[in-house]
Amino acid sequence: MTCSGTCGYAFEYADFMDLSRLGAFVTKSITREERSGNEPTRIVETRAGMLNAIGLANVGLDRFLKEKVPLLGKMPCPVIVNVAGHSFDDYGETCAAMDSLDCVAAVELNVSCPNVSDGLVFGTNPDRLKELTAHVKKALPHKPLIGDDGVERTVVPRGLLQVRLQRCGGGDAAVADRGGQLSGGEVDRI
Repeated sequence: MTCSGTCGYAFEYADFMDLSRLGAFVTKSITREERSGNEPTRIVETRAGMLNAIGLANVGLDRFLKEKVPLLGKMPCPVIVNVAGHSFDDYGETCAAMDSLDCVAAVELNVSCPNVSDGLVFGTNPDRLKELTAHVKKALPHKPLIGDDGVERTVVPRGLLQVRLQRCGGGDAAVADRGGQLSGGEVDRI
């Protein structure tokens, strides 16, 4: 299964790997409105790997439905659409649009993006996350809903990342993101 944001919207990695071997393909995050993301420089190489702050750049819901969904229908594996937003309405409307799409197997909520100004509003507050999840489940009654960590993160001695999953008020599953923003060999070293 790919991680959201790492492999684009559909076939961007088809030249590099056999997509039919994936358990699932997770799309780049989709928001209700198109987003240009953070200003450059967004990726910096570090001694330990790579530091990124893309800022959820994406085509937005309307373009996603027109341009990307036809491609998703041709994917040789299940597709999980990652959804981000600023408000209950953003998440609800975007998730509702996914509910009737045959090419979408499930929806993953992105509630933990630290490199946008409001990227942790839901993911670090268990009560807000529970409310959001319940709201989205009403808009998404026919698809599994995956909580994209909904975490409280704290840097602890020796640079380890402590991740505590919060209760996902009605979500069907949760995925623990091991930090994501800094990737490379030093991240997993103990």
